[in-house]
Amino acid sequence: HPGYSLVVGDLSQEEFRVAAYLSGDPAMLDIIHNNRDWHAATAMAAFGRRNVSELIGEERYYGKQSNFAKLNGAGVATIAHTCKVQRGVAQQLSDSFDHLHERYQEWREEQAEAITDTGYAYTYYGRRRYLPAVWAGDEGMRVEAIRQGINVPIQGTAADILKLALRRMWERLQGHDAHLVSCVHDELIIEAL
Repeated sequence: HPGYSLVVGDLSQEEFRVAAYLSGDPAMLDIIHNNRDWHAATAMAAFGRRNVSELIGEERYYGKQSNFAKLNGAGVATIAHTCKVQRGVAQQLSDSFDHLHERYQEWREEQAEAITDTGYAYTYYGRRRYLPAVWAGDEGMRVEAIRQGINVPIQGTAADILKLALRRMWERLQGHDAHLVSCVHDELIIEAL
């Protein structure tokens, strides 16, 4: 509308923050508390750099892509494909993530065990996703169901938080000349006078 402005609210690195909180990974929590660049930290570890200014070319981008791949349970082949790098470089990135985030890897293993025992995963707020394929006879189906289940606490909790943010924002906008226009991934877009 003429005279209105768009305001964007971004839930910065929401899934990473949820993963850090749920897993209790000290390195992730340190990155958040000290406002450090998570993607640069992974890249620096993978490529032997001492500080961010030493990163060359696409190295931070590789760190970012591998972080999100690892956060979602992807392996070396996915990292190599996503980053368009040789398998050896993808292995370095994967190994760096695992080394930096040992507690997160342990948490993923704990989640896999719980999902296999119960047949479901749940968000921080208690919303459940049932995954009967964890007991399937087909190994591929079982592995995929466990991978999906491990992602439920992270992605599901992030979705729950976004829904809560939408609700609270809608409530706060009542009586003001502003309204929610859209929600794109982890951003709320508001049109306001």
